[in-house]
Amino acid sequence: MLQLKKSDYKNLGFLLLLIIAFFWQMVFPDRIVYFRDMMLQFYPWFSFMKDSLSRGEIPLWNQFSACGMPFAANHQTAVFYPIKIILCAFPVTLAVKIFIILHFWIAAAGIYLLGKDLGMTRKGAFASAVIFTFGGYMVTRVEFMSVLGSAVWLPWIFLFYRRAVLNNSYKTALFTSIFFTLQFLAGNAQVYFYTACTMLGFAVFTAVQQKKHRLSALYQNTALLFVPVFLSLAISAIQLLPFLEYVKYSPRESGIYYGVASAWSLPPLHLVK
Repeated sequence: MLQLKKSDYKNLGFLLLLIIAFFWQMVFPDRIVYFRDMMLQFYPWFSFMKDSLSRGEIPLWNQFSACGMPFAANHQTAVFYPIKIILCAFPVTLAVKIFIILHFWIAAAGIYLLGKDLGMTRKGAFASAVIFTFGGYMVTRVEFMSVLGSAVWLPWIFLFYRRAVLNNSYKTALFTSIFFTLQFLAGNAQVYFYTACTMLGFAVFTAVQQKKHRLSALYQNTALLFVPVFLSLAISAIQLLPFLEYVKYSPRESGIYYGVASAWSLPPLHLVK
C-alpha cells in the first residue's frame, strides 16, 4: 500500500489552496460560473433535481422542457451521482461552487497519489498534479459538470487498476469498480468509455512487457479489467438502463455524419504548424 507522510498531506492541502486561489473570483465574491452550457443546462438541471429531491421525489420526468421529457434517463443530469445528491442539501449556486472546487481537488489528489505510486518524488508528483489540474482540458470543462465529474476519476482508476495488474489482485480490481461506478454515474459515458479503453491499452502494454507467458498475462490483465467494468455497469444499472432506452429516441441514435463529428477536432495540419 502507498504510505503517505506528513509532507504528502501538506502537499494535498496546498493543492486545495491553489485550487481555491485559482477560482478566487468564484469563491470569495458573490459571483457564480454562469455561461454557455452551465447557464443553459446544468444550473436548471441541478435546480430541478434539488426541488424534486426536497419533495421526496426522484426526478424521472421534467415537465418544464418542451412538452415534457425524461430527466433521470438523461445521463448528463447525473441524478444518481452520490456527490451531487449530497450537494443538493445546499443552495444551488453554493452547491455548484463546492462541486467545482471539490472535483478539481479530487483530480489533483488522484494525480499526486498516482505519481507517488509510479515512483515520482514529492516534487514530481506535485508538479504532475498542478499540470493536470490546471491544464486546458480540465479548466475548459468547468461548464460541463458531467464531463468534469467523470474526468476527475481517471487517475484514481489508473492508480488502483495498475495495482491490481502488478499484484495480480482481484481484491484491488473489486475496489477499482468503486471509481468506475462514480465515473459513470457522474454523467459522461464518453469519458467512461475512453477510460476503459485506456486501461485496456495499459493491460496490453503490461502483458507485452513480459518476457514470457504474454498471452496468459494479457488474459489475466483483461480479466482484471472486466471485473470492475462489469461491476460498475451492474451497480449503475439504475442509470444505465433508462439511458439506453432514452438514447433510442435521440437524433444521434442513427449516428452523425463526419462533418459534425469532426467539427471541434484539431485539423491534422495544425500538428506541424
